Amino acid sequence: MGQGPFLMDKLGLWNVRGLNRPQKQRDVLLFMHNFQVGMFGLLETRIKRTKILKAFLNLCREWSFFTNLDKHPGERIWLLWKPHIYKVDIRRTGEHVIHCAIKHIGTKKEMEVTWVYGFNDNGMRRKLWEDIKEIHKQSKGPWAIMGDFNNVLQSDERIGSKVTYAEIKGFKECMLKCEMQEMKSSESFYTWNNKQEGEDKAMSRIDRVLTNNDCMTTLPDSEVHYQNGGLFDHCPSLVRWEQPRKIQQKIFR
Repeated sequence: MGQGPFLMDKLGLWNVRGLNRPQKQRDVLLFMHNFQVGMFGLLETRIKRTKILKAFLNLCREWSFFTNLDKHPGERIWLLWKPHIYKVDIRRTGEHVIHCAIKHIGTKKEMEVTWVYGFNDNGMRRKLWEDIKEIHKQSKGPWAIMGDFNNVLQSDERIGSKVTYAEIKGFKECMLKCEMQEMKSSESFYTWNNKQEGEDKAMSRIDRVLTNNDCMTTLPDSEVHYQNGGLFDHCPSLVRWEQPRKIQQKIFR
């Protein structure tokens, strides 16, 4: 099991909006190292075919990895994991999703995780909602969905333009059908911003982690922390599965 006080080593997620530049690759690698992440999803990588090998050598030397390149030419989703921490079984791949079963080698705990990148078009996202519903039919036990949905869920989740019911209807219906709920979260509320000020400022909550009841029952202290994105326009998401246990000090008389 990896270092740290948590029962399961942390999962991370980050829409990096392009990962061709070596400096960006180093920033991501440093983040994964500093936060002791055992499994990490990189979204909207846009890695060019001619740079895949170099990116692999920079990012994945100690990691196993899988992408949805065969479903989308832009490699929208990269999935990385430490093979001595997690055993991963890829079960479904699509242009919007990578769905897998994971097993933590140290604790033997198992769950299913769906990694999501939703297209920036309401009509095209309908396929995402259908894919998630299909996964729900096959899924058993603890299940989490995490990613950039490119879709707000509530009317107060965007600054800069009004949220309409038409754009959140499909997402809400999908969550209801699949019996999913948001994981408890902390730190940043808005997970994307355009780095502008004044009237040009735009912010929204489009990155999130959803879980089913089995997941919340198995890991009731789970929490996702939306970190400061720095120069990136998306916040990295860090899932801690359990809170550190407090050690009671013995009183010697």
